[in-house]
Amino acid sequence: MDALSDGVYICDTSGILIYANDAFIKFFGLSREDVLGTFLRKIKFDFQDFDLFEQEDNKVFQTNQPVENFYDFRAKSSFKINQVRSSKTPIHDESGKLIGVMASITDISESYKNSNLLARGVKHYQNIQQLTLSISRLNSEHAILWELVEECAKLLSLSDCVIYIYSEAEDLLTQRAAYGAKGTDGSVLSPISLSLGQGIVGKCAEQMKTILVDDLTKNEDYYKDTFKALSEISVPIVFQGKVIGVIDSESAEYGFYNIKHKDFLEAIAGIAALKISELRNLKKVKENEQYLNQILESPRDLMAYSIDQEFRYRSFNQNHAQMIKSYFDIDIEIGMNVLDFIEDVAEREEYAMSYDMALKGADFVVLEKYENKKDSTFRYLEKFYSPLYSMDGKIMGVTAFIRDVTDEKMVTLKLEDRERLIQTINENIKDGIFRYSVERGFLYSNRALLELFAVVPPGEKQVDFRDFHVFKNQHLKIYNEILQSGSVENREVHFKRTDGSTFWGLLDCTLSENDGEQLIDGVITNITILKEMSQNLIKTNSEMDQLVYRTSHDLRAPIASLLGLESLLATRVKDTEQRELLAIMKGQLNQLDSIIMDIITYRKVAKLGLSKDHIDVEDMINKILASMQFMENYNHIEKSVKVICNSEFVNDKHNLQVIFNNLLSNAIKYSKRGEEGLIKVRANIDVEFLSIVIEDNGIGIEQDFLSRVFNMFYRATNHATGTGLGLFIVKEAVNKLEGEIDVRSKEGRGSTFTVKIPNLIQVD
Repeated sequence: MDALSDGVYICDTSGILIYANDAFIKFFGLSREDVLGTFLRKIKFDFQDFDLFEQEDNKVFQTNQPVENFYDFRAKSSFKINQVRSSKTPIHDESGKLIGVMASITDISESYKNSNLLARGVKHYQNIQQLTLSISRLNSEHAILWELVEECAKLLSLSDCVIYIYSEAEDLLTQRAAYGAKGTDGSVLSPISLSLGQGIVGKCAEQMKTILVDDLTKNEDYYKDTFKALSEISVPIVFQGKVIGVIDSESAEYGFYNIKHKDFLEAIAGIAALKISELRNLKKVKENEQYLNQILESPRDLMAYSIDQEFRYRSFNQNHAQMIKSYFDIDIEIGMNVLDFIEDVAEREEYAMSYDMALKGADFVVLEKYENKKDSTFRYLEKFYSPLYSMDGKIMGVTAFIRDVTDEKMVTLKLEDRERLIQTINENIKDGIFRYSVERGFLYSNRALLELFAVVPPGEKQVDFRDFHVFKNQHLKIYNEILQSGSVENREVHFKRTDGSTFWGLLDCTLSENDGEQLIDGVITNITILKEMSQNLIKTNSEMDQLVYRTSHDLRAPIASLLGLESLLATRVKDTEQRELLAIMKGQLNQLDSIIMDIITYRKVAKLGLSKDHIDVEDMINKILASMQFMENYNHIEKSVKVICNSEFVNDKHNLQVIFNNLLSNAIKYSKRGEEGLIKVRANIDVEFLSIVIEDNGIGIEQDFLSRVFNMFYRATNHATGTGLGLFIVKEAVNKLEGEIDVRSKEGRGSTFTVKIPNLIQVD
C-alpha cells in the first residue's frame, strides 16, 4: 500500500488506527507516532476533516456497509484547499465478523481544476443559486445591495465587502452598501466617492474588468480606506457594456483572494447587474435569462438542464445537448419531454422516480453507468438533482447537473481489482509470507505461514520465530546477519511447529527502511521433501562412487591378469586356431577394460568440481595426438593443427582433455582402412570463447543416426569396436563447462565436430 498515491489508513472496531501508509502520513504532514495507536479525534491537529473521517468510520461500523464522501479540506504541508474523495470499506474476518475499516483518501483536485464552476463544487453553485433566489424576492435596489454585501461576506468569509454604484449624472462611484457599516437610517456610515480611474475601484469601473491585487504595498493605485489593507479584489457590475457599480473587498492578509473569490463575485456581480437592471427597466428580463445561461455553459465538463413538472425541457446547456446527441442521436429542444427518447421501460421509470423526488424538495446524487448505443462503450456519470423554485418559492421543476467521472471510476475499479488480487495471492500462495518490524515485531503473516507452523485456528496469533526454531541460537544468528548484510538468501533452516513436529524451510528475506523503521520482508518455502530427496541422492551418489571404485580396482585387476596370461600363452601356443582364440579373448578383455575406464571417466566428469587452469590449447592437442601413435591406422593419417590465439585461455583442464581425447581418438578409430586419412584441427581463442573445429574424412555417420550420437551406449557404426560412451561423456563434459557442441557428417565422407567453450579469464 505504500506504493499507492492515495492515502490509506486502517482502524479497528474501537476506532484506534493500526496502519497508515506513506501517502496518508505525508499528505497531512504527520509522523507515524502522531497517528498509530490513537483515535483520529485525539490526533493533536486542528483538522475538522479527522472528525468527519471518524464519523464515517462509525457509520461503517453501524451499517456494515461502505461509505463514500467528497470534501474540501486543507493539508498541513501546503495549507491549500483540496478536493478529496474518501472511501470507507468494512474489513471482515473469515467468519464474516466486522473487525475494522480501511479508508482510502483520494485527491481529485486535478479532475476539477479545468472546470470553472464545478472545480468550486456544486455547493459553490448552489450558494450562487440561493443568493440569486434571495435577491430575486427583493423589490428595491437598496435591499439588494445590502443583501449582497451581507451574504457575500458570510459565504466567502470576508471581513470587508463594499458595493459602489456609479452615477452618470455625477460621474462618481459612491459606496451604497458596506458589510458591518450600516447607519441607523439604512445608509453607509461615512460613504466614500471616487471618480472613474481613481484607486483600484475606479480603475475596475473604468476598465470594466476584475482587478485582484495580492500586495497593495506595491500598487500605486491603492486608495486607503478606513484601515490599512494588504490585498484587494474589485469586481465590476456591468450590464450591456455599461458599468453599474463595483463589488470591492479588502483584506489585512497578503494574497488572501483567489480564483474562488473571483469566480463567485463575478457570478454574483453578473446576477446583481441583471436584477438591478430589471428593477431599473423591466424590459431586461430576457437578458437576465441569457446571462444565467452563460453561467451554465462556462464549465467545459459540466452538463446541465432543467425541466418543468411535466418533465419537459425548460433549459439546457450545449454540453448536455451534445451528450444526448451522442448517446441517442436526437437533437433536443425546449418543450421536449426528457423521457421520450429513453426506450428502456425500467430506465424511464428510474428517471421519473428521480425527478419526482426532486419535485418533492429533495437534493440528491446518483451515479449511473451509461452505455453508448453507437459503439457499446460505457461511461460513468454523476448526476446532481435539485428542485427548481419559482419567484414566490414554489417548486416549478427540476435542475440537473451531470459530470463524467469515468476516469475516476476506472481508477477506483483498478484499485479494487489490485486489492482483490493481493488478497487472492495471499490466500492461495503456498509459501509463507511475513513482514517483521525490528521495533514492533511481526506486522503480517499470511495464511500459508500460519498453516506451515500449525497455528490453529489460522489468524488467532502471529508467528514469532523465537518459538519456532529447533535450535534457539539460530534465530539470533540469522537475525543479526540480516541486520548486518541486509538480506539472507536460500538459507535452509530447521523449524519447529506448535504441535512439536519439525520441517525444513528455505528462508529468503530482505531488510528495508520506512520512515526510520527497519522492516524485514521474507518468504519461507517448505523444502522437507526436497531435503529428503537430496539426502537420498547423496546416499545414491555415494553408493555409485563405491561401485565405481570397486569396478576400477576389483574388476580391472582380474582383467589385467587375464591380459598378462594371454600375452604369456601367445608366446607359447603354436596352433593357429588357438592363437586366433587368444586374439579374440584379448579383444574382448580390452573392450571390457575400455567400458570400465569410460565409466570411471564419466563419474569423474560428473562428480569432480571445476578448476580454473591456464591452458595451452595447441600443446594439449599435440600431446593427445602423440599419445595415440600406437593406434591402428595412425601412421596413415595426416594431422593438421592450427590455433589462432588472441588471448590466454582459462577453464577446467581435466574436462577439456576428456573432450579432445574422445573426439581425436574417434577420428582415428573411424578412419577409412587402406586409404590415406586426414584430421584437421582449427581453433580460435579470444577473451570470450575457445572455438574449435575437428574435421576428418573418415567413414562418417548416417543422417538418421546423427540426432542420437550423444546418447549413452549408442553406437552409430559397427566399423570399429567401441563402448558407446565416448560421445556421451564428451557431451556431459561440454555441458559441465557450459559450452556447446555440434556435429555435421555425411556417410563415407567424414565428420566435423564444432565445440565452443567459455573463456573464464575475465573472472579469473
